[in-house]
Amino acid sequence: MKVSRPSVHGFQRRHSEEIQVARLRILGETTDYAISNKVLRIAAKDARWQLLEAVRAARAKGETGEETGLVVRQYKIIGQGKSMRMVEEWKIDDGLLAALERTETSAANELGQLPKGDIYQDNRTQVLIQEVVGIDPEKLE
Repeated sequence: MKVSRPSVHGFQRRHSEEIQVARLRILGETTDYAISNKVLRIAAKDARWQLLEAVRAARAKGETGEETGLVVRQYKIIGQGKSMRMVEEWKIDDGLLAALERTETSAANELGQLPKGDIYQDNRTQVLIQEVVGIDPEKLE
């Protein structure tokens, strides 16, 4: 079932009070969580950036950087047969950093804090429609 933008905007106008009450209720329920706060998410990203800089500085001194919590120890096999040996390798935990990023992005998306873009396509044209939060589309000329 397709719903047109004018229909959605008409619904929003007719039910604006109920929508605002629901938004405020939901906002009150979600603001209790640190991840819901954009400033706190940026602070967490900054803290990780500082830890990555600490890893870089430690490696410059010939250290591993493991004290940051962002470095993991791995072992790999080098060579074959009798010359084969196991060596220790210290690497940035990319999986952890990626999981944190996905979690924060998902939370921001669910809270409507990311720009939205939808692509509508028919046989002739392709149009990107981007929602700009805080601007009434009815007032655009």
